[in-house]
Amino acid sequence: DSLPFSFYNTRAQLVGFDIDLMMCLAEDLQVAIEFIPYESGYLLQQLENDHFDIAVSGITPNPRLLASTRILYSTSYLDTHMALVVPDHMRKQFSNINQHKNLKNVHIGVRKESNFAARISGLFPEFKVIELDSEADFFNHPEFHDKILLTSAEGGAAWTLLNPDYDVVTPFSAHQRAPLVIAVGGQDLMLEHFISTWIKLKQSD
Repeated sequence: DSLPFSFYNTRAQLVGFDIDLMMCLAEDLQVAIEFIPYESGYLLQQLENDHFDIAVSGITPNPRLLASTRILYSTSYLDTHMALVVPDHMRKQFSNINQHKNLKNVHIGVRKESNFAARISGLFPEFKVIELDSEADFFNHPEFHDKILLTSAEGGAAWTLLNPDYDVVTPFSAHQRAPLVIAVGGQDLMLEHFISTWIKLKQSD
């Protein structure tokens, strides 16, 4: 449920930007592909246990995973931009970054261990942070009604198509970005190098 990178559509088909990317990789390698679901908290363990060779789905490197010697990252295939998803009636309140420090008793959700989660305390020291297993939790559970979500503009735009009572606002500078990468298990330097080179070739094509 990582819109718009990997998710099931209304026909129960696995689709998304990252799914298309992996189909293209498999085609270029002339190999079959199998998609295996994972939970973000177990990604490192599953890569170590060889449950799969590589992992995608809007993955952004975070300090904990970067420090691991058991996982490799490809070069970035897409830069995402930090944004807020807010209820329609709160749009003006959050459109100006300079006004945020004056807001009181604000609850903000963020996906656990995401790149943006590592920045949230510095950006919003007064806000109460709610860590989420998935952005879907924010929209599916009534207790998050009238709260805000820190995510990417790209992901947030997809979620607001399904939840039209919300809007995306981008009060941050253009420097507040996060790269999306492919995670490679087993210290497979050859595979990581191949994928990084393949990404660069595709970006120029």
